[in-house]
Amino acid sequence: MAIFVRIFSANHIFPMMNRQSTRQKQVQKQTLKHKTKPQLVLEARLLEMPQDMLMERIDEEMMVNPYLTKTESGEEYAGDDADESGMAGNTESEHPDRGESHDESERQDDGESDELPVANNGYYDGPERQTSEQETLREHLLAQLQDYTLGEREQMLVEYLIGSVDSDGLIDATLHQLCDDLYITYNMDVSEAELGAALRILQQFEPAGIGAHSVRESLWLQAQRMKSERKRKLFSILFAEEHYEDFLRQRWERIRQECGLTEADISYMRTNLRYFIPHPGRGFGGEQHDEIVRPDFEVNIEDGRLELQLNDRDMADVSIDMDDLEEHICRARERRDTATERLYRSYAESGRNFMEALRQRRATMVGTMQAIIQWQRPFFVEGDPDLIRPMTLEDVASQTGQDISTVSRVCRNKYVHTPYGTFPLKWFFNAKARTEDKDVTTIQVKNALKELIDNEPKDKPLSDQRLTEELNRMGFLVARRTVAKYRDQMNILGASKRKR
Repeated sequence: MAIFVRIFSANHIFPMMNRQSTRQKQVQKQTLKHKTKPQLVLEARLLEMPQDMLMERIDEEMMVNPYLTKTESGEEYAGDDADESGMAGNTESEHPDRGESHDESERQDDGESDELPVANNGYYDGPERQTSEQETLREHLLAQLQDYTLGEREQMLVEYLIGSVDSDGLIDATLHQLCDDLYITYNMDVSEAELGAALRILQQFEPAGIGAHSVRESLWLQAQRMKSERKRKLFSILFAEEHYEDFLRQRWERIRQECGLTEADISYMRTNLRYFIPHPGRGFGGEQHDEIVRPDFEVNIEDGRLELQLNDRDMADVSIDMDDLEEHICRARERRDTATERLYRSYAESGRNFMEALRQRRATMVGTMQAIIQWQRPFFVEGDPDLIRPMTLEDVASQTGQDISTVSRVCRNKYVHTPYGTFPLKWFFNAKARTEDKDVTTIQVKNALKELIDNEPKDKPLSDQRLTEELNRMGFLVARRTVAKYRDQMNILGASKRKR
């Protein structure tokens, strides 16, 4: 069943949504109390699935429940009849699931990130792998978990943390946030101390540095694995929080003086930096596949107006054959076969729960995408990437009345097809950067940075400091470390390696 929704103007939608967001969150909390833990988990997991995985999940459910049926339907939801509540009114019962950790769109950039300028410091960022045929990072970690003898609860917490590790090998959430997620999704009351103990187990896995909350912590964890006592001591100092800023800015003399080190110590550290990997999760399978992307949404312009379509036309409408099921229940009751009657009733209940979870998924997907379109309307109308506005998960959550984790799960591994190409939803999320007179997106800063590098003298490339000065002169108020971070994210080498 494909769903079409007419997108109203921003002025028509936003005031209504702001008035309803508080009420919706209150209703959402009340709904949580009335739903069972398995139902919450089911809804969250279906929400996270892209359409290919969802189709497989529907087929699996039909194999388990013989009374679930599906009929190919050409019906379309008439978006022209939608009222103002179309964006926020259907999202009251969404709840987060664990899944992988917050994707990169959640890692907000305040211009002062501790991201390591990898190319500038000469790090080896993991082995090159043919990722399409290699095991994924998640598979790699789960395989190691089998080597540990843990209690049932402890093992479940480690598995949850493995699911929270992002593609860089980091966990971009605090213990407090993770504990909240466990309570909301699984109704598990876990203390930060208990989850921290599970995290320390995960941080013993390979590759070294896995499960850290930041690049700095990952490097520090790797230092603790060093067999050489000298390396372990020196790099523990270098990657300590109080010296990390000096390290990023290459203030070796200050580090030497403040830590009482010798010139030989500094030389030794600089020589052995190549053994550290700032992003231990990179290079595993599952990151890059030569496959056809099937967009979950389509946005088109019809008669000058934007229209949103949820692409589930290939999925059949799922229903439960209640007539047949009730007949079997009655026969079992007449035979006083309690066990069989209970089995049939379980089919009815699980079928209703599954259909409700699918309905909730559709409503939340559409509501979230509508909010994204409203925020990024200029781009969807004209297709110019420079028109992308700063937008965070919090912005969309506020507009829809959903939880931030719910928005994150809607956007993970989902794509939208537009007249200008197909884009991952996380592409539309950009933290704010500053110019002298307005906010701009990180995309605009990166575009300006790339243009500077493309036009630099090939025999005398611009250093990160020079690039920073040029961007500041253009009105982009960014720090040198931010320039190094963006350059690394665009896979552009440092100045010394760009020289021809």
